[in-house]
Amino acid sequence: MNIIDNDFAELDVDVFNVLKKMFGEKFPDAVASYTMTAKENVSAIMIATEKGDATGLEHAAHALKGASGQFGALLLSELARKMEVLGHCNEVDKAKEIIQDVVAARISVEKIMLKELG
Repeated sequence: MNIIDNDFAELDVDVFNVLKKMFGEKFPDAVASYTMTAKENVSAIMIATEKGDATGLEHAAHALKGASGQFGALLLSELARKMEVLGHCNEVDKAKEIIQDVVAARISVEKIMLKELG
């Protein structure tokens, strides 16, 4: 089931560029930290989904949602929000239906961010 919503940009470049100015020369390190953490959170979401751990799903998705939103990764943030709600509502089976969308969005936004870094 593909729920990727075209209403959400993969990366809000304006938000990304504001952060780039704020962080200055440390921005590549910030992006590297975000992408590593996003990968860990997606892994935690996958594990929680496989184990039927609704609380673990909710917590990992919440962390991914917030960090992704701060970096302008809007699609990934929205997918994480949906996963968070599914965890909160103990609907882990529904989360299994969209996990591949979350994985694909994470990979895609990482590539876009690295391209934007130059």
